[in-house]
Amino acid sequence: EYKPLNQVINYDGTSLPNNFKSSLALGLFNDLVARGIALIPNYKIANGKYILDLVSIGLEGKKVAINCNTNAYNLIDYKKIISDKRTLERCGWKVLEVEASDYYINKTQVIEKLILELN
Repeated sequence: EYKPLNQVINYDGTSLPNNFKSSLALGLFNDLVARGIALIPNYKIANGKYILDLVSIGLEGKKVAINCNTNAYNLIDYKKIISDKRTLERCGWKVLEVEASDYYINKTQVIEKLILELN
């Protein structure tokens, strides 16, 4: 069973904590947690078929996944990402996408937009 985390995780810049796949996911996690949003990192569903970077599960059961896009994708990766997103949405998930470049260029705007979507 997954438990939402609500404390900022210190990061020394050398090795990511085990439950984070990218520095983007950790940065988003810390920024959102610092604003009072509890999140579950590296959330697995369907026996690990889908691994979600960050998840928020609201009081009414609202399930929101945050997908952290850190690389330039080739066409095959992009098709899989879109297919996975559609599958999750059909199962009741809201899936938000965050591009690394957007986050690092305008962090405040990205975080504010995510907070609106998560509340």
